[in-house]
Amino acid sequence: DPSFQDVELIIYTVDPPSDNYKEDLLKHVQSRFSIQIPSSLSLTFIHMNDYRHYLDHASSFSLVAESFGTMQLAWKCLQATTTVPDVWIDTTGCAFTYFVARVLAGSRVMAYVHYPTISTEMLQLVYERRPSYNHQATSLLKTYIK
Repeated sequence: DPSFQDVELIIYTVDPPSDNYKEDLLKHVQSRFSIQIPSSLSLTFIHMNDYRHYLDHASSFSLVAESFGTMQLAWKCLQATTTVPDVWIDTTGCAFTYFVARVLAGSRVMAYVHYPTISTEMLQLVYERRPSYNHQATSLLKTYIK
């Protein structure tokens, strides 16, 4: 397909590499979304599993810590290639990576966000001061800061 001759798709993933990774992923995309990826599309996977710890859950200041971790991972991804992508497409919902891609790297940003970073349920939990695994709800001051 000549329409893809100038397109290079790079997928950054924290999944560990495997012998059949590309084939398995393409089959999953086909079965899950009914999308057939053309064989003429240049497709490269960059496995960032050595940096998976950037995504670890924090016990306090979790949203800030996890958001900073996604920004660090995005920066590492951009450093893993020799060229800056024209378009950064996010499918994870880690909106803080957009700053890294747009402002620091100069890429245009597109996103498919199925799960937002902050949900209305999370906001309601803080507003009502209901305790959770990462929200003790013991300090009125911390609630107002959040």
